[in-house]
Amino acid sequence: MITIGKRFTFEASHKLPGHPTCGVLHGHSYTLIVCVTAAVDLSTGMVWDYKALSAIVEDVIIKVLDHTHLNDTLEMPTAENLVLWCVRRLQTTGLPLTEVTIQETQNTFAMWRRP
Repeated sequence: MITIGKRFTFEASHKLPGHPTCGVLHGHSYTLIVCVTAAVDLSTGMVWDYKALSAIVEDVIIKVLDHTHLNDTLEMPTAENLVLWCVRRLQTTGLPLTEVTIQETQNTFAMWRRP
């Protein structure tokens, strides 16, 4: 089995109600990393076509979240809740997901891994 991944970026604002620092409206340049794991297809030499992976992620995640206010989509748009939201949407596509990461800043991220 081989794991491949692709990195995506989007811009969005949010605020975390009740949080002393993040309770005010602010935005981030988010990075989303999506990894899939499967056997290498001998006819193509690939696990998954990067272009097909991009099309799926762009359709179900990026075009929904880019340049939006995340509180309109999630009640509490923490990185943790955002990564779970992304996983749930991506799981409906048939991708053999193994890891999804939302990086909120250069130093902070939330990661989901398939159990």
